[in-house]
Amino acid sequence: MNIRFLKRRIQMECSQIPLLAVLISAGVALFLGILIVVSGGSRYPFLYYYLPKGILPLFLMALFWSLSYGLLGALFGVFLFSRCDFGKCDRWYVAFLFLCTLILSYTWFPVIYRAGALFLGLLLCFLMIFCFCLLWGFLGYRSIVMFLGMVLYSVWLIYILYYTFSLFLLNG
Repeated sequence: MNIRFLKRRIQMECSQIPLLAVLISAGVALFLGILIVVSGGSRYPFLYYYLPKGILPLFLMALFWSLSYGLLGALFGVFLFSRCDFGKCDRWYVAFLFLCTLILSYTWFPVIYRAGALFLGLLLCFLMIFCFCLLWGFLGYRSIVMFLGMVLYSVWLIYILYYTFSLFLLNG
């Protein structure tokens, strides 16, 4: 594929996406995520853990978690409201997978920083990755916009898996 073709395809797909609906769904997911991150924790503060090397400061973790909530909400909005053809995938099943991934993402921060349950946080990471891999199988190759958003979110999931696994090994 050449760059011109990709650029035209991205422009075509973006023209079929209702921006207001996607922004509203991303805003709702972001708002809920910020509420969860802000209320998420001081019982097991960041300072009491042995921290792995190469991690982000807590402020950046909260910022990137919030951005990941917004990104996942935007991807959900693109799936729900766009006129793009997503093939013969079962829309209810994919919507359920999106909601499962969002709920698992919402529960990670309080489980790690409020409850201090590192093993449960590791299990949540694996469940998030499993649900997201199923989503990738349904939607990742049907739309360039979905593909790019899913690549960004998968990079974040890999970092969170590394972070949680390192916390579990050092503190569990």
